[in-house]
Amino acid sequence: MRLKNTLKMLVLLACFSFTLNNGPGKSIPEWFKGHWTGTGNQVDGQKWDIDLTVKSASKMKINYPGLGCGGSWSVIEVSDNYIYLKETLKKGSDKCDQGVEIRIDRISDSQATASFFLLSYSETAVATAVLKKD
Repeated sequence: MRLKNTLKMLVLLACFSFTLNNGPGKSIPEWFKGHWTGTGNQVDGQKWDIDLTVKSASKMKINYPGLGCGGSWSVIEVSDNYIYLKETLKKGSDKCDQGVEIRIDRISDSQATASFFLLSYSETAVATAVLKKD
């Protein structure tokens, strides 16, 4: 009986820990904070500039200057070496797809790859980019 209660407690702690890292109030790794730029490369050959400013998990501003759209990113999931995000466009939503999900993979503290997913279109990335921190 005691072992059963201990196992239940461990499962609850694991779930609570996952919620802290991936639920409301989540934080982002220090390496991701700052100003990032890059060029997006779509699967159809189109290219576009990326301008990203990250201050905290709740303050991420994304801009695509050449496309005339931008908005914010919010955290879905966080790990030490990758971050999974959801994009919400606040301007130019008629020029860019709404609801894009982004996976950022850390290469170094000043370089990362970004994979852009539009799950209503495809389960594979519809665009990729290499981001560099200023």
